[in-house]
Amino acid sequence: MFIAMNRFKINLGFEEGFEKIWRERESHLEEVPGYQSFALLKGETNEDHTLYASHTIWESRASFEAWTQSDYFKKAHAQAHAPKGTYQGHPNLEVFESVIEGTEVVSGENPVASEVDAKESEARTMLLPEEKEEIISHMNSDHADAVLTYVHYYAGIEEATSATLDKVTEEMMWVSATVGESQSQLEIPLVRRVSNIKEAEHAMVEMVFSARAKLAENS
Repeated sequence: MFIAMNRFKINLGFEEGFEKIWRERESHLEEVPGYQSFALLKGETNEDHTLYASHTIWESRASFEAWTQSDYFKKAHAQAHAPKGTYQGHPNLEVFESVIEGTEVVSGENPVASEVDAKESEARTMLLPEEKEEIISHMNSDHADAVLTYVHYYAGIEEATSATLDKVTEEMMWVSATVGESQSQLEIPLVRRVSNIKEAEHAMVEMVFSARAKLAENS
């Protein structure tokens, strides 16, 4: 996995126009080999600017670099530009390449055996029971905000104040959401079928960034 992020400091009062440009631009990213997902993220508003970040996930660094040399890239960046006074300084590009994904850990394991395990994982068509437990535990302990975002967007319950992932399969999540003083039991389909924990991680990350981008558009 390879992630490219551009951070923007947008002067106060120019936020709506900046978001409009991103919302209406024709990126054609879905047609680009190696592209996985995109989100425009809105951060905190400070005394003189609001922080934004464009967040794009790619299959590899090579896929990202090939896109920057393509006609798709040229067309996307030849479209409407923000009016003068929008930006506070130049965008700051940050790129990240995954070194650990899923439940990989540093250990004394035989690297050949680890490679065999990885190939067996890719060949499987079903999540293992321990993988399901790991996903549930990880999401509830470290990403409760993401679980709540699933409820807000995919279940359409924006008034929910908390959520817990109860169960996950290759195609579905079961989530308990708190709405006022009541609890709702929800079924939320995954964006695509998964067969191992790495595929589940990629799908769930894609879902949360897509949901946050759509919720921001509607706010």
